[in-house]
Amino acid sequence: MSSPLGANVFITGANRGIGLGLVKEMLAVGGLKNVFAGCRDVDSAAELQQLQDKNGPLRLIRIDVSDDRSIRTAFGQVQKQLLDKGGLNLLINNAGILYKEGVSLREPIRDTFLHHFDVNTVGPVMTTAAFLPLLKKAAFAGEFARVVNIGSSLGCIGQAAVSPRLSPYQNVAYGMSKAALHHFSKMMALDESDIVTVAIHPGWVKTEMGGANATMSVSDSVAKIMARICALTKSDSGKLLYGEKELMP
Repeated sequence: MSSPLGANVFITGANRGIGLGLVKEMLAVGGLKNVFAGCRDVDSAAELQQLQDKNGPLRLIRIDVSDDRSIRTAFGQVQKQLLDKGGLNLLINNAGILYKEGVSLREPIRDTFLHHFDVNTVGPVMTTAAFLPLLKKAAFAGEFARVVNIGSSLGCIGQAAVSPRLSPYQNVAYGMSKAALHHFSKMMALDESDIVTVAIHPGWVKTEMGGANATMSVSDSVAKIMARICALTKSDSGKLLYGEKELMP
């Protein structure tokens, strides 16, 4: 049985929260040849290791999206694993940070703001660039070739009047970094027309990052994300999506 996602998928930030939920859902759906689950510390990713013991397609990849050498090494491992087995059909840039301190307008810390951009924006840019040859290989073969950036409604400038009271810890840096990520998604869609690139808002999810007041479970969020990915068409490329809706960046 083939998967509607294609044969080979890579997910960053896969050790917890939405990333881990996506890994579990993909393994449950089946049909994938390789689910590459990326995280900074493979050795401490106990739940991923347990899943790997029970699921042949799951492969753990060490990657720190703020470290270019780590990204290149991860690409080399995935490339070696695929060999002549096809390209990469889906890259999900999920890794991200949201800090509590130094992220407000009144008490900003420069390094903290920059770190949000480094991980949440530049990380996906560098990761996508590194894995682009494998994505284009899939596209050239006429296969599913998609880049999904996990965005946020907090990065929607048109919703700025609403977002501050919803943003955990009043984190302005997070929304700014996600707005930039949405722009990257649009530019990627324009520059690489053979690859469908979108940003998807996961909802306000009950994770360590989302906080205790979040309104959506990980399983519900993952179900929406998966349904949207499976339904993607070229006309969606460059958009910020949530469920069946297109959000205004």
